[in-house]
Amino acid sequence: VPQPWDSSLSYNFSSSSCLAFFSAQLANETFRACRPFGLLLGTSAAFFAIESNLTTLTATIGGTCDTPDSADTCKGVMDWMALRISQPDVCGVDIAERNAIALEALNGFNSYGMMRLAGCLVNPITNAYCFAEAVAQISPADVYYYSLPLGTNIPSSTVPSCSACIQTVLGIYVQYATNKTMPISHTYALASTKANAQCGANY
Repeated sequence: VPQPWDSSLSYNFSSSSCLAFFSAQLANETFRACRPFGLLLGTSAAFFAIESNLTTLTATIGGTCDTPDSADTCKGVMDWMALRISQPDVCGVDIAERNAIALEALNGFNSYGMMRLAGCLVNPITNAYCFAEAVAQISPADVYYYSLPLGTNIPSSTVPSCSACIQTVLGIYVQYATNKTMPISHTYALASTKANAQCGANY
């Protein structure tokens, strides 16, 4: 089962307390059971590897959506972890020094609710997960929209498919785009402008 940072975790932390936090977090069954889609997408080598197998990918997405604990319970877990990792005696120093893994984790915790909504979207016509359909397309354009919350801007050459799925994904993101603590606040505007230019102002 894919998990965040399942290939390797660089231990290049400034503080031993931050290393201890990550070691404990990765062994925490409650955290693992919540299967955060954003962190899987951004940090899991196993998740990336299964994207070439739509059957396995669909089953894995299903696991991120049908977690043992409810979405609200998992969001509470992630909110607690976001507070915890930010403490000066945990990873506060590493976050202040812009350590990539610490920032990645903080954003993953903060964006859990948004990314669960986006990752679990189902195309009502095909009954398939929207993310799986995006991966299956020859063009990677729609997949780029799922990386926006990770802080990755959409490539300038991207031509979105104008699907109902991406329209709904953007509708989820816009609810968070004004939150300056989240990377989506820096990546949403360009992606939305590009989608509107390609798909129409009412898209």
